Amino acid sequence: YINGTIKVRFLGDVNGDGVVDMRDIFRMIMAFGSNPEHPLWDPEADLDQDGLIDMRDIFKAIRNFGIGCLP
Repeated sequence: YINGTIKVRFLGDVNGDGVVDMRDIFRMIMAFGSNPEHPLWDPEADLDQDGLIDMRDIFKAIRNFGIGCLP
């Protein structure tokens, strides 16, 4: 990768603030049931990248709940 930025996050850190917390879970809940054609679609919340925000995505975030690395 040349002249760009690479984002490294914990799985479940949907908002990119360095910690998996209720703000991430809430953002996922707001996009729950959506797909790329839906107006509530949030690609950051599709943790397994299957094109659907569902319980599998939320469970992945919950497994990492509380971990983080603050700058």
